[in-house]
Amino acid sequence: MCNVCNKDFKENKYLNRHLLLHSEQKKYKCDVCDKSFKIKYHLNSHLLRHSEQRKYKCDVCDKSFKVKSNLNSHLATHSEQRKYKCDVCDKSFKEKSNLNSHLATHSEQRKYKCDVCDKSFKVKCNLNNHLVTHSERRKYKCDVCDKSFKVKSNLKIHLVTHSEQRKYKCDVCDKSFKVKSNLNSHTVTHSEQRKYKCDVCDKSFKLKASLNRHLLIHSQQRQNCSTMCNNCQEQGCLSSENVDEHQLNNVIVTLVLDFPAEDRDIEVRTESDFSQMVPHSPSTQMQNKKSISVIDVCDKSFKRKDDLNSHLLRHSEQRKYKCDVCDKSFKVKDGFNKHLVTHSEQSKYKCDVCDKSFKVKDGLNKHLVTHSEQSKYKCDVCDKSFKENSKLKRHLFTHSEQRLYNCDVCDKSFKEKSFFKQTHYSSRTKT
Repeated sequence: MCNVCNKDFKENKYLNRHLLLHSEQKKYKCDVCDKSFKIKYHLNSHLLRHSEQRKYKCDVCDKSFKVKSNLNSHLATHSEQRKYKCDVCDKSFKEKSNLNSHLATHSEQRKYKCDVCDKSFKVKCNLNNHLVTHSERRKYKCDVCDKSFKVKSNLKIHLVTHSEQRKYKCDVCDKSFKVKSNLNSHTVTHSEQRKYKCDVCDKSFKLKASLNRHLLIHSQQRQNCSTMCNNCQEQGCLSSENVDEHQLNNVIVTLVLDFPAEDRDIEVRTESDFSQMVPHSPSTQMQNKKSISVIDVCDKSFKRKDDLNSHLLRHSEQRKYKCDVCDKSFKVKDGFNKHLVTHSEQSKYKCDVCDKSFKVKDGLNKHLVTHSEQSKYKCDVCDKSFKENSKLKRHLFTHSEQRLYNCDVCDKSFKEKSFFKQTHYSSRTKT
């Protein structure tokens, strides 16, 4: 019997080997890496990890393993039996290691700390996944498109977007999703619960992403976020990863760095001009920038750089998304995807009031307004009101003296394109 843990052994040699586990001495060293072990058997098992040989093969699938214990763990994934049950909640697991990892989620202890930032984690694998975010290396590449990822799980999730399969279906409505997380987010929209509350104002949201977008509104006022900008000394909702980007990109003056000259209609300013306009531009950050492009096309500004870049495409003449069916091309991929649906024979968006159906959801939404008695778009000049914003815009032309639509044959001009086409143009073609 072991005098430390009271375990019984049939033979003395097994007891002697077991006693080594209670010892601090690790006399078996690996020649390849710097690891050392108390028991020789553990060293031998470890050495297999440095080998390319995978002699333990799975009979169910085509996977193979270097170590037998890994094969045994893998075989459990092919079984439907979940014998390891959690005492706290009703979850059960196929492998004991998964149960142990899960039990940590019920604890408040976060013993795995990141050496780079101040984050800590309950489970070691979550720390390992997090550490990758501090690296610039993206070794997991997509074979379909040119995207690459730092974490393998993110690549797997991305690959689903290239598939047409939507196996995650909503039980409430007829929507289905490619990714389970999208279904989970969607399911919340059917609930009345709004658990994500803004600590600045009294608004609450169903989705965390909606709260995060809302918090950007308060980004100039918030005083309780952990990261401070070194230049303006103002605290904001910034993570340690994007504080440098904040220091370069002022929230008030909208910037874009190195935007292609052929795709823009903007004024290019020098470094000195930029420094006067934006106090967030330390000279060290400007050394490698030949020019800074400040948007002078419209008066819009954006708090997120991704939104700015998407918006800039609308000012560009480049239309890289081309339709294979007709000759139309589009600046933005979202517009291109919506257009492709118009070539389909399927009209899956049906009106509950009448028997009309539509190919695009926007078409259904616009149509539903016609069944409403509410005319919320009011004219500021006269007392007319309209159900649709587009009809109000068309009506406003009647109050204007501007005549944009000119006839090439005669000298007549018209305020409205529809009147020019339907009345004047059609009458001239008949004659």
